[in-house]
Amino acid sequence: MNPKQTAYLKPLILHSVAFDSTENPLRIASIAGHIDFVKEILRLKPEFTKELNQDGFSPMHLASANGHLEIVRELLKVDRRLCRLEGREKKNPLHYAATRGKVDVVSEMLLACPECVEDMTVQKKTALHLAVKNSQHEAVKVLLTWVREMKREDILNLKDEQGNTILHLATWKKQRQAKIIITSSPASSFEFGNHIQVGNPSASVTSLVQPKNLVEYFKFKKGQDSPSDACNVLLVISVLVATATFQVGWTPPGGFWQDGSLAGRSTLGSNSEVTFLLFVHFNSIGFSVSLFIINILTTNFPLRFELQICMIAMFITYNTAVTTTAPNVVKLLIIIFTSALPSMVALLADGSLIKLVKIIIHNLTVEKFTDMTFSNK
Repeated sequence: MNPKQTAYLKPLILHSVAFDSTENPLRIASIAGHIDFVKEILRLKPEFTKELNQDGFSPMHLASANGHLEIVRELLKVDRRLCRLEGREKKNPLHYAATRGKVDVVSEMLLACPECVEDMTVQKKTALHLAVKNSQHEAVKVLLTWVREMKREDILNLKDEQGNTILHLATWKKQRQAKIIITSSPASSFEFGNHIQVGNPSASVTSLVQPKNLVEYFKFKKGQDSPSDACNVLLVISVLVATATFQVGWTPPGGFWQDGSLAGRSTLGSNSEVTFLLFVHFNSIGFSVSLFIINILTTNFPLRFELQICMIAMFITYNTAVTTTAPNVVKLLIIIFTSALPSMVALLADGSLIKLVKIIIHNLTVEKFTDMTFSNK
């Protein structure tokens, strides 16, 4: 017995389902793609089309996301405004179709309700934003065509909550094909935000990465760039700095004396104690800070205790190397400084050292002012 016959024999079953279940049969049929069942349900219970489930999906959302074109057409016959029905995060069915690259569904919904192309999600993203973000280039082409035919080029300038137009997204995500599609479209001879020059789309793309904008372009964008990616990059940089500073501390510039009473000592330290002292101090700061950053970024890593032992051993080895090669005149200063450096870095990162310095300066200023006051009296 097919679904149509079942519906005729038990027409009240749809009424009972509406009360007994959180999932109406139209949504199930829309997911599965059963067109005959959908038609019969729409005939008996058209109000099911606007019901959202607990996840914020209507039958139109589900049919669009899965690319069931015939079901989308049947739903549009009931009400063309279903294209603009807002679900979770204010996403309409067009948003899901554009995200998944269901080009036929996108075209069908734009044909029925062109206005839905301007609808935005909670993050202020249009269907074009979502298509570009998810590299759905064919969907981008279709949407741009409709924007041009509707004479709504202003949609291309719409920005999401991070201030990105579709061209910004294409540039940021390094989507060369998407940039070509956007800039070569007749609709793109319009000014994209503050970066686009009318009639010169190629210059518009490059203007995003001109030297004057390099700082803003490469700067970490909170809420947009991935914090985990930033941590990974920072960890790599810290390891490179630690490696470089350790190597330089182990073999200082100028090398070592090969014979005589100074054999094994740094030639730089023998020739200029002040220069050697400055070199060791600043190199040790770079080495200690890089180890501190590595320690912070590996907080939840497995075998962290073993890693900390390795870093402590590495730090002691470094201190031994720079102390051994240092001239006797500055050896004590280097030992004191390098030994106290880890604590100083930790206090500086916590802000305690800065507070301590401010307190000392304040107390000295007060004492000086008091002495001057009493001396004047």
